[in-house]
Amino acid sequence: MDKFSLFDQFLDAVFVVDETTQIAYVNQAASDLCGLSPKRLVGKKCFSELFEIGDFPFPMNADSLGYSDPSPYLETSLKAVSDRGKSARVQMSVSPWTGGGEKLWFFVFRDVSLEEALHGKYKSELEQKEGYIKELEAARIELEKYSKNLEDLVAERTKQLSVANRSLQAIINSLGQGFLTFDQNLECGDLYTNACRDLLEVDPTGKPIQEVLKVSEEKKAEFELWIQTLFAEPLPFEDLKNLGPDWFESSNEKSIYLEYFPIREENGKLSDVVVVATDKTGEVAAQNELDAEKSLVEMILKFVKGRSLFVRFLRSIPQLLDKVSVLSADAKKNEAELFRHLHTLEGEAGTFSLHKIRASSRKSQQWLQERKFEEFIGSLEELRESYKNSIQSIESFFGPVMESQDLVELSYQEIDALAEEVLSSTKNRDLSLKIKSLKSQQKIESVFSHYDGLIQGAAEKLGKKVGAIQIEGGDQKIEISQYQDFISSFVHVFRNIVDHGIEESDERLMLGKPAEGRIQMTFKVSQDQLSIVVMDDGRGMDPQAIRKKLEEKFPNEDFSTYSENEILQQIFRSQFSSRDKVSEFSGRGVGMDAVREEVAKLGGKVRVLSELGRGTRFEFEVPLKATQGELKRSA
Repeated sequence: MDKFSLFDQFLDAVFVVDETTQIAYVNQAASDLCGLSPKRLVGKKCFSELFEIGDFPFPMNADSLGYSDPSPYLETSLKAVSDRGKSARVQMSVSPWTGGGEKLWFFVFRDVSLEEALHGKYKSELEQKEGYIKELEAARIELEKYSKNLEDLVAERTKQLSVANRSLQAIINSLGQGFLTFDQNLECGDLYTNACRDLLEVDPTGKPIQEVLKVSEEKKAEFELWIQTLFAEPLPFEDLKNLGPDWFESSNEKSIYLEYFPIREENGKLSDVVVVATDKTGEVAAQNELDAEKSLVEMILKFVKGRSLFVRFLRSIPQLLDKVSVLSADAKKNEAELFRHLHTLEGEAGTFSLHKIRASSRKSQQWLQERKFEEFIGSLEELRESYKNSIQSIESFFGPVMESQDLVELSYQEIDALAEEVLSSTKNRDLSLKIKSLKSQQKIESVFSHYDGLIQGAAEKLGKKVGAIQIEGGDQKIEISQYQDFISSFVHVFRNIVDHGIEESDERLMLGKPAEGRIQMTFKVSQDQLSIVVMDDGRGMDPQAIRKKLEEKFPNEDFSTYSENEILQQIFRSQFSSRDKVSEFSGRGVGMDAVREEVAKLGGKVRVLSELGRGTRFEFEVPLKATQGELKRSA
């Protein structure tokens, strides 16, 4: 991990520079401030070329602010030299870097307007409290003035203060928010609002804050480290607080949002932290409803655009679920195969915007990955319910669809040719084969076109740009029913290309490539074989990086004698992934294995070719099934 990656998530702009102000590191906030990407800044630009700072002259020397010791935050002006940068009124801190023997300095900039916005949020509450303070001051004066009637006056003022305190407590309680405090020892104080009992389901007094916020065992060490860092304040509180938990796991399905605010001593040292818990159940529910409506619209549009493919996919699901149910009888033994089926179902469901099925499939995979087999088996029933609900949603708009007949698209020329053969042919068997073939055949292009939506959706989530699939030979026809599972497995190929292969637009432009990635498919039907080639113009695969991952994943095997080509073919291996963490699109080591498995079921073969920096090519060869193959031979 890069030594400065800790600062990647900070909201303040962080620059690390050497004595000449050449930039050694920037986080995203600093990159945005410059109007340039990190790759164009690090090692290539000097900070003094980009900005002028109020009373801070360049070049740096031993008398410069923060040269030897960290400076406090000072308010100053930051003026961009070029039009691309942003000028602002900022708070600036300069600190020397003492690690690794390097002479480096941190420049941290905070936009003052952000802090003002945060302060403004509680302005009215502070004004109320100031009013009470003024009343107390008036009471003090009255006490001094009427010292002869001290006892009566104290009693009167005590009564007034009690009313004021009750009023203040009532005002805070009426907000419906939970307020509590905790100190550096992780202990909650005795000051809290009644809403804490409802929202956080506990009286927090004297309890550890990790217990009150229900921090899980696996996250406790990370949480406690965050608290230590928060009170040490190596960086501003406003930056560090965002690393804490922001949602409370309620047992009654409420959505409780958490915020953190500092309480400081007179010398500015952090003494306690205020936790504010807000019930956002209504907002979250409204957003979920909005997302559900959006998903429904997406699903309807995809059904209208590709009804035949959509219905065919829906019809294939019960058979797949039956197969999964059989395998789940010994889930531990069949774990890899179960993963393949469910991972493919998740990807295909996402392609057709069947998000309920997709989410249920992902949940089943999660239980399987955690080896909680009882919960996994229970989740399969939820998956079937998601399938039934999806059917009902579609049929509520379009009526019964599962019993409808597939439409076969024939050109006038094909109809004329068939009619001519009916009149003249004596080869009844050949004619019967041809009729069966025409009934089930579809253009290859039509059964792959829906993957464009998957590609665009994945690219958008990953911040990339990819053009529409370029298809060559797509007007040829195949019997789609014979290849349904094989075609479904291509969801993993396209997700792999977008996630691993295609670069982000900035990187592509720097490499002299167009901003949009390119994916091309070529189809060829010859003799008894269907050939499919999928190519991209992305970053390609690094055999050495794959070899290293293989050695880490399978330490008992020797990969030193494998050629680069043999190493590349290992991406189809079960449980292999080049990623360290599981994401929405990769990391489980299941997808490409599922592709290989479907090719093998058809008696075909698949291989991958790749050139680093130029792109990757997947080649598939599968035999044509009986009817189509016999027609080819008889022709």
